[in-house]
Amino acid sequence: VTEQIVRIVTALWLIGRFLPRGIEWGAAAAAAGMVIGEACGMVVLMITYYLRPGPAPSPAAYTAAASRSVLRELLAMALPISFTRIIGSITEFLDAAIIPRRLEVGGLSRDAATAFFGNLTGMAIPLLFFPTVITFALTSALVPAVSDAFARKNLALVRRRTGQAIYLALVVSLPASVVFALYGHTLGVLFYGQRQVGDLMVPLALAAPFVYLEASVSAVLR
Repeated sequence: VTEQIVRIVTALWLIGRFLPRGIEWGAAAAAAGMVIGEACGMVVLMITYYLRPGPAPSPAAYTAAASRSVLRELLAMALPISFTRIIGSITEFLDAAIIPRRLEVGGLSRDAATAFFGNLTGMAIPLLFFPTVITFALTSALVPAVSDAFARKNLALVRRRTGQAIYLALVVSLPASVVFALYGHTLGVLFYGQRQVGDLMVPLALAAPFVYLEASVSAVLR
């Protein structure tokens, strides 16, 4: 929460200060806001860690063997997640490189293809993902519970809590899908002042249940 608040407030303030100097300065200000938000999130985590209640671990716990064991466990968890993020970054790069060119082949000019892709990735998709704020918060609360149940080999509890995550995703996604399908053009005008964003939101509404369900299931799997 701290990271997101600091990121948004700082980015908006920096963009307002530096955007008059040019687009490059505005983009750099947005990136700086993200960095500052991440740094504040890390500081909050460090403070929380050092102020947590309970006795400090004894020096005997920091043996070389224990450290190697912990490192292996961390790598076993981190590598699959890191690989997933790498694949996601590569996919985003390929999308940005291929889709505008395919739109040009389809008959659009370069400017029109770039504008269409910008409307899709910068306006329609963020609006589509906006309800995931709710599902992400709920599934984030369920993840530790699922991990604890799995560590205790309580598979019945794992299945029940996974079912809760899927249920919450459907409760949010199905109404959101209906709203996007019926009021996509209205939302485009309301948020961006562009009715053509609704032309993208209406077909994307069909993907909403699958997007939210994937986010919830991925969180549980991690």
